[in-house]
Amino acid sequence: MIYKESFYKFTHNLLFSELHRQYGGLDVVSDSFISEEFQDSVKLYAQKHAPFHDLFQSEFEFKKSSSERLVQLADFIAGSMARHFEPKLKETNSRDYLGIIKPKSSRLAVWPEDGRGYDIDLGEVSSECDAKIARAALNTAHVFIDLNSGNTEYPIFEQTLLLQKLVEEFRFGSNRWIYSGELVDSIESVTLRQLNTKAFRLRVVAPLRDEGILVASSKTGYKIASSHEDCASFCAKTLSTISPMLTRIHKFADRVKIATSGEIDLLEPEEMYQIKAAVNAELPSLAPTEEPTPTAKPRTTRLETPRHQALSPPLM
Repeated sequence: MIYKESFYKFTHNLLFSELHRQYGGLDVVSDSFISEEFQDSVKLYAQKHAPFHDLFQSEFEFKKSSSERLVQLADFIAGSMARHFEPKLKETNSRDYLGIIKPKSSRLAVWPEDGRGYDIDLGEVSSECDAKIARAALNTAHVFIDLNSGNTEYPIFEQTLLLQKLVEEFRFGSNRWIYSGELVDSIESVTLRQLNTKAFRLRVVAPLRDEGILVASSKTGYKIASSHEDCASFCAKTLSTISPMLTRIHKFADRVKIATSGEIDLLEPEEMYQIKAAVNAELPSLAPTEEPTPTAKPRTTRLETPRHQALSPPLM
């Protein structure tokens, strides 16, 4: 690498910025390399360029891995991840390494962060149409992450953490459905703030969908939409909530209309037009229909004998 020393400084700064964004003041221990002069320059570079100067409230030092077990562990983890990301070291079962590491990590940060050029492997999806959905979902997620990078205001920070978790699972995991409890735990581990399930749905997930980000959900959790089936699952789950609500609105409004002899129609005001249209679409029987024109039925006659009438004997 021609610019090896500059690259080391830059990547250290990326790491320190990410750590501070999530955790605040830390003791930082790095593996010693190159020379003591260079290590001092790395520390000065990071302190100068880090967005928050209180990152190093305690110490930032370099130690040899032979004398520091946590540095040995970090080196082991880095080597294992290199088996997946480094083309020359990549192994066929590299995803298994990530699967072991991921549950113990707060998140997997990737640089460059912009994954909009990520190539969807058709082996990961069932059709080209599904690949288009996956690309669109990843693109919208990455746009949001890029625009809000470094924003620690709530709930934007929580929304960004959620998308990072879901994108990470898509790109480096099995793209499984993740239960809300696991996602909440992941967010809380970074923010150190309590987040209940209701707030997670209304404050974190819902605004992302309002932004057009394709976060799918089903009975088994959440994920980045990557197929027609994922999108259909979200629509079916949402419909199971909306449909009963529309039915209740219809019954409520109908009862009031009957009770007031038609003087009050709760769905008539202009601001209720969307609800009224949805109710009529959901319950087509509510829409006015033309009464069928009655048709004359052919008249038939028959002679009936009273049940208890005695029959006269024939005349002789």
